[in-house]
Amino acid sequence: MVKKIAYILFLILILTGCSNQSEASSGEIYEKKEATKIELSAILGGNSTTIEGNSRNGNTIILGNGTEIGSFDFVEKKYTKYFDISYGDKEESVVDISASFQDDKYLVITKFQERSINSQILWPKTYFVYDKDKNKLVETIENPIEVPNDKKIGGYSPLSVFKDNQLVMELQEPTTGIISLYKFDCITKNFVKLISNAGNPKLHNDVLYYVTMGDKTVKSSTINYCEDWLIDCSNLQQLIANNNLIEEYQIVGDKQVVYIEVEKNGKEYKIMLNDELVFDQLPNTGLISSTGNNLILDYFADGNVILFDYIHAKKSEIASGAFISNIHLDNDIVTWVQPILGTEKGKEEYVLYVYTL
Repeated sequence: MVKKIAYILFLILILTGCSNQSEASSGEIYEKKEATKIELSAILGGNSTTIEGNSRNGNTIILGNGTEIGSFDFVEKKYTKYFDISYGDKEESVVDISASFQDDKYLVITKFQERSINSQILWPKTYFVYDKDKNKLVETIENPIEVPNDKKIGGYSPLSVFKDNQLVMELQEPTTGIISLYKFDCITKNFVKLISNAGNPKLHNDVLYYVTMGDKTVKSSTINYCEDWLIDCSNLQQLIANNNLIEEYQIVGDKQVVYIEVEKNGKEYKIMLNDELVFDQLPNTGLISSTGNNLILDYFADGNVILFDYIHAKKSEIASGAFISNIHLDNDIVTWVQPILGTEKGKEEYVLYVYTL
């Protein structure tokens, strides 16, 4: 359930391939090709780049430059401004934002509380709901919960989902500090706790999925789902029960999830498809995005973009290089961002890479 702080806090997200016990399982799936390069400075200026989070939907990706955000169609090479928003580095602090496409219609931007450069705490301050069909900002929701700084959990990026004017937020409880899911009704303005001790919400075919954590000494977790979450979330269904920690998961079909399981020693990582082991002996890793049989895995070592076929347990290197970040896989296109080396700090310029499988 705990997401890596690198998704939001750090520019550098470096990937490397995983190794299997069998050499036969490491063959390439796709012939390696050249990726298309798009210099983002030509769109929004010198420091424009893609926004961290789930910022990719088909051929559209969210770009920003610290004062505004918008969508960029990298096939048609067309940029559409959405709205003004101030974020980014200051002298001794930073304001982070993350983007999340909810479906083909809505985008949710989370603006976090200003933090010091050395802090790892991302505390959601304001949620912006943008309706792409209406081309307007339809909701601005202030986080109604405040938790003392000494109880705030660092090292993860809180997520949210939005459907039919209902925003589900992953927040810490104000008294206990544990992570739970809350729901805000944009029509009635009603704010309630939806599910206790739960996080990592995701939607698939209008079904709400999430992860619960057991007692810290037991280190068990479950993946659950709720089909009636818009009305009533009392009828909860358990999909996966695991005696180890579930680090991250991707929904790959109806009631089908691929997830990273972490052994109790915190050093052994495995990829599971529901209850079936598909890959083991992984280094510290996570799942970024998925489509079909393919996953993009994130590592923090040699700077390789790795595509992983979880059905056949095969991996393929898409690209290599330093300072790779904001990787997304959607349909048959992989995108990522790299800075142009040698640019001045604070005036970095970035290149968007578009790779078709």
